[in-house]
Amino acid sequence: MEVGNNFVSIVSLGCFNPAILTPKFFKEYCDVSIDLESVKSVTTPIASSIKYKNIEISVELSKYQIVERNVRSTSKIKILKYFLNYFRVLKYTPIYKIGINFNSTIFKVEQNTLDLLNNGKSLREFFGTDDLTYLNKVKISQTDINEVLWNLFYTVKENYQITISLTLNNGDLVINQNFEFSDIESNKNIYYRIFRKYPTLEKKNSKFLQYLMGGN
Repeated sequence: MEVGNNFVSIVSLGCFNPAILTPKFFKEYCDVSIDLESVKSVTTPIASSIKYKNIEISVELSKYQIVERNVRSTSKIKILKYFLNYFRVLKYTPIYKIGINFNSTIFKVEQNTLDLLNNGKSLREFFGTDDLTYLNKVKISQTDINEVLWNLFYTVKENYQITISLTLNNGDLVINQNFEFSDIESNKNIYYRIFRKYPTLEKKNSKFLQYLMGGN
């Protein structure tokens, strides 16, 4: 089995002004060295987007998302700095939730990994909680099983929630771990406290992937 990192993303829910997002703003205020002519962008009052190399940003009236694709190492990402720089400039933007997503694929998954996922007791022991919500669903066509889905959910003591969605399709297992922080508006500086936690979140993601790969 091999594992690949598909993307890391940061998603915020709140009240945003999409018209602010332009290639020039991205370059000057997010501290990005880019050739403006190489940036693909759309800017409107209700939805704007920018794509530059493996970085994608989209802003709607109630949602901001930044994605870094084809990540070599989840411990070294660029979008963390871009996100903080963006909202350091727009520091009065109301934000209610922030989610950090790690999306990976285990290729040609083996049976022992599926056995781990089908054992709710072992998963609760791994995560160290009896409050783990565990759901398993199989999608079946007329001739074969199309997909097997698992959904795991729990809240940790640091007051953030973890939701893990796993999809088995054609022998490959896609894993998405979402770390969600709520009640952001109550403290403007929580952005920085959250992102100081990033190394811890990244380790949690890596540890779970190692567990699925058969490591301890």
